[in-house]
Amino acid sequence: ELLAREVSRRRVLCLHGFRASGEMLSLSLGPLTRSLAGTYDFTFVDAPTAASGPAEPGVPEGLLSYEWWGDPGGEYDTAWRPAYEHGFDVAMARLAALAAGGRGGSGEGGEGG
Repeated sequence: ELLAREVSRRRVLCLHGFRASGEMLSLSLGPLTRSLAGTYDFTFVDAPTAASGPAEPGVPEGLLSYEWWGDPGGEYDTAWRPAYEHGFDVAMARLAALAAGGRGGSGEGGEGG
């Protein structure tokens, strides 16, 4: 019976935004993920590259954050735009590894990223 419940649960891969983290997203979605925990397994992952510039305004300094791609050191509002120049290939490889059954990430359901 336990195995049947495990197999029937849907998996949801949760990707954070620019210069954020899986942990930040996990915390902000906490009420939703707790209410759906019996039906869905949520995995929060970190982007493969440490943030190279400031996080979103309002995010406390000192929190670890990551970027999927972007202009290294650029301003928060514009640095995400040059996706194919800095980091996009690395981000796609990380997601392909996750899709192939690999693990890695942070937050609920993941491992340190």
